[in-house]
Amino acid sequence: MLLESLRLVEQSLNTYLFQRLGGVAGVVEVALGNVSAIEQPGANLDDKLIISLVNIEEERSLKNARTVRANGLTGTMEYRNAPVSLNLYLLFSANFTNNYDKALRILSLVIEFFQGNRVFRTPAPGSIGALTGGMAELSFNLYTMTFEQLNHLWGALGGKQLPSALYRVYLVQLEDSAAEEAGHLIEEISSNETIR
Repeated sequence: MLLESLRLVEQSLNTYLFQRLGGVAGVVEVALGNVSAIEQPGANLDDKLIISLVNIEEERSLKNARTVRANGLTGTMEYRNAPVSLNLYLLFSANFTNNYDKALRILSLVIEFFQGNRVFRTPAPGSIGALTGGMAELSFNLYTMTFEQLNHLWGALGGKQLPSALYRVYLVQLEDSAAEEAGHLIEEISSNETIR
C-alpha cells in the first residue's frame, strides 16, 4: 500500500507538470527514487524531480482503535489488530544540475501542486492498491526545517544540497485484510430464570 500511495502521487505530479509546462516541449519527469543515489552509475536520476521517502513515524494518537468489528457479509464478529497509522516525510528534490533556474521553477510548481491538492485518497478505483484490500488517505503539509536540521538531513543523505521541499504526509493507514479470529454476532438474549 505504501508503494501504491507514492506511485499515485508520482503520477499525479507528473500529469500536473506536463500540463503546466506546455506538454512535450517542457516535459519534466518525476521519479520515485533515493536522492542519495544520484551520483551512482545507472541511477538515472539526472534532470528529474526526485521523490524520496526520508522518514516514517507512527501516529501514536490513533493507536487505540477498535479491534472488534462486525463483518456485514458473513454476519460474524472479527478480531483484528488496529491499523498502523503512519506519517511519512517525503523530500521533493529538483535535480537539474546545469539549470538552477529550472530547478527553482519546478520546485515552485511542486509547492503550487500541493497547495491545490492537499489530500489524496487511495486506492483509486481500478488501481493496483484496490487489490491489496487496504485504504489510505494522504494529507500533505509543507514541513519547515531549521538550518541545522537541513544540514543533518543532507549530511545523512551523503550528497550536495539540491533545491528541495520536505512534506509531512499525515495518516497513511496500513492494515492487513486477514482477521485474527472470528465469532458469531449475538442476535438474541434468552434467560432461563423464573421469578418467584
